[in-house]
Amino acid sequence: MFAMVQGALSAYREFGSGPTVLLLHGLGASGESFLDVAEDLARDYHVVVPDLLGNGRSDKPPGDYGAQALARHQAELLSRIGATPVFALVGHSLGALVAVELCARLRDAGAVQKLCLIDPPPPGGFPLAALLAGFTAGSRGSALVQAILPTRLLARAWLRFLYADPKRLQPGVLDRYAKMAAARGSAAATVASIRAMGKLRLPTEVAPPTLLLWGAEDPIFPPSGAVEWQEKLPRSKTLILPACGHCGPEEAPRAVARALRDFFAEGESAQAATTH
Repeated sequence: MFAMVQGALSAYREFGSGPTVLLLHGLGASGESFLDVAEDLARDYHVVVPDLLGNGRSDKPPGDYGAQALARHQAELLSRIGATPVFALVGHSLGALVAVELCARLRDAGAVQKLCLIDPPPPGGFPLAALLAGFTAGSRGSALVQAILPTRLLARAWLRFLYADPKRLQPGVLDRYAKMAAARGSAAATVASIRAMGKLRLPTEVAPPTLLLWGAEDPIFPPSGAVEWQEKLPRSKTLILPACGHCGPEEAPRAVARALRDFFAEGESAQAATTH
């Protein structure tokens, strides 16, 4: 499905009924990375899985791709499709930063009751981001790099690095990432998001009870990063997924769905939330 939000066509998927759960994917991915998790949760929840602006099937206009801008876009999308209040926000990698920002933006639509951050970047920012983004300057430089690099080979190498066990990498997943990387505007949006991750000031003070879900073998943001997040989020707990890298929703969807279900069931019942 699609909705026009802030002048851009935004793709999303909806599953099931019940309290609303929003699943936000990571950088360079799409909502498809959460499909197995979404189908599991849809037995008891209304699950919304968007393609963040600049990713997947959504438009990729020039502009701001920082967590605040993406959160503003998602807040309007949720309002447009009537998916508020939101019971739980789940964000993976870049999506985790967007989820934290959304907690603050959705307060007027009903407080988010649960937050799950999967393999998130450091809450204060990722210093190497500026260096990585500096390899291409502006949309023209990004487009040039995108045109000359072999996207399928790069996607394969990158995913094999991110996965704890490359044997879990299915051909269809590789094809999907290669196609997304080759899409017009994708490289510029990715660079803009990476640059924005260099320094962060997230509104962590408004976060609800939080689950920090981490792949034990995440090569980018290792589980030791949970300590910094726990300092920012006193109402948080950490769960480590064994034999899992940076792509938990794809590498271990059953384990991720089970962890989310257990977390959602803790404390106040989800059934008190508005259903769809």
